[in-house]
Amino acid sequence: MAAVLDALASYVQNMLVEMAKEEVHMLLGVSQEINKMAIKLGC
Repeated sequence: MAAVLDALASYVQNMLVEMAKEEVHMLLGVSQEINKMAIKLGC
């Protein structure tokens, strides 16, 4: 039973890490797009 819970915990941890990476990537991408728009608008 402990092995199953350990495997489940590891799986959930990996999922959370991947989700966090995707969120950071998305946020960084938004920041870059805002900078590009500011340059295009001459701000």
